[in-house]
Amino acid sequence: MEIKFKLDLRPVFIEDKKSGGVTAYFKDFEGAIAEGETHEEAINSLALTFKTMVLNEPEVMKQIIESNPQSFTIDMNHLN
Repeated sequence: MEIKFKLDLRPVFIEDKKSGGVTAYFKDFEGAIAEGETHEEAINSLALTFKTMVLNEPEVMKQIIESNPQSFTIDMNHLN
């Protein structure tokens, strides 16, 4: 079984003027926060953080399903 979903997530960026680093987070998902030296590094790190959250924290997947039920498709062709 393969489950696919699409989310329209827009990261928020905070630039640290002193260090030059960047913090990125998704305001709708507590804990989805990451840092990098550049915007690109921060967003790549945030994507990995969010993927880890989705795979390991059932409450995150529940939040996604409840807030975006129309964004899911389930492909039953992959069942063994």
